[in-house]
Amino acid sequence: MDSTLKPYGHSTMITLGFVIQILISIFYLISIGMAFALGNFLVEYGPAYQIFYFIGSPILVFFSFLILLKLRKKQIEAFSLIKIIFPIAISISTIIFIEGLALPVPLQLTEFFNVILNIGVLLYWNNPAHVQYFRSFKN
Repeated sequence: MDSTLKPYGHSTMITLGFVIQILISIFYLISIGMAFALGNFLVEYGPAYQIFYFIGSPILVFFSFLILLKLRKKQIEAFSLIKIIFPIAISISTIIFIEGLALPVPLQLTEFFNVILNIGVLLYWNNPAHVQYFRSFKN
C-alpha cells in the first residue's frame, strides 16, 4: 500500500454529510406531513421549487447517501458520482434561487446558501489528494 496521507477533514466531511442528509430527510418528511395536514402550504412557492422539492429532493438525498457510503468504503467510484450529482444539485438550486427572486417567499432565497455550500463541497472532493488517497487502496 502506498504511504499516501489521508486528506485533511476527510472523515469529518463524511460524518457531516451523513448528519446533513439525515436532517434533510427528517425535514422533508415533516414538510410533506404538514402539506397534507394543513393543506398545500407550498402553493406560494413557484412551480420549479415544487417540482424539484417533491421529485428532485428525494432523488438527490438518495444519491447523496450512496456517495457517502462509497466514500466511507473508500471506493473511487464516489468521485464520478460527485462530479455528476453536485453540478445537477447546483443547477437546480440556482433555478430555484432565480425563481425565488420573483416571488414573495423569502425562504426560497435560502437556496443561495445551498448553492454556495454545494460548490464548496464539490471543490473539496475534487481535490486531487482525495483521488490519490483512494487509489492508494487499490494497489
